[in-house]
Amino acid sequence: MHVGGHCNTGWELVREAFLEPFDWGTEVGGAVGAHAESARFYGHLVGELVRRIDGRSLGAFFREEVARPCEIDFHFGLGEAELARCADMVPFANPEQALDPTAPLGAEATQNPPGMLDAAVINGAAFRRAEVPAINGHGTARGVARFYALLAAGGVLEGRRLLSERAVDTMLEVQRRGPDLVIGADAAWALGVQAEGDGSFGMGGLGGHLGMGHRRHNVGLGYLKNRLGPDEPVDPVLVAVARCFAAETAGDA
Repeated sequence: MHVGGHCNTGWELVREAFLEPFDWGTEVGGAVGAHAESARFYGHLVGELVRRIDGRSLGAFFREEVARPCEIDFHFGLGEAELARCADMVPFANPEQALDPTAPLGAEATQNPPGMLDAAVINGAAFRRAEVPAINGHGTARGVARFYALLAAGGVLEGRRLLSERAVDTMLEVQRRGPDLVIGADAAWALGVQAEGDGSFGMGGLGGHLGMGHRRHNVGLGYLKNRLGPDEPVDPVLVAVARCFAAETAGDA
């Protein structure tokens, strides 16, 4: 995680970590994400919580309790039907584009585990079938948008309530704010997403992907691509969305 002080680690080590006390508020030099990144650790952490409470893997739980009921085309651990329609990822033309090279922990974030920028690995059937919750979810932009629309609406999508509004509000409360040593910029982290004071929240993905929602405007957005590269291509989309929000606000005034 960006704030937990853990680098990427295997599932068995995460299980052991549940038995060890840890100061999740640890900071070094006033920086968020102070020791080492791993969004990948966060996925393992959530997955192990789900397994211990429910008994199912995170992939099975998400598929049966979230994706199917809400018609969200997103998956952790692909079956034959999903493998058949999975597009290959085109790797970075320059691996240094993966993260800001000046970020103190940028290199560690993209090189741990080895192979996460290797097309032969991420396009392989073994990786696609596996459940690595934080980095190998596969889905469509519409699926990502529907998931964030569910959160933006306070836990309900097309009349189906999946989460209480209180649960969503708790999720979106900022837990840590400050310099993030992985992304090389200030960040405000809620539970699993970045959250801003204007009601927007979301998570960027390595290579220029983006999923986000906006509580006040009750909207979800997904932007996915199979050619990994800098984040700039999504900027015009965000500008257009911001203009729509501004027009809506002006119309309500």
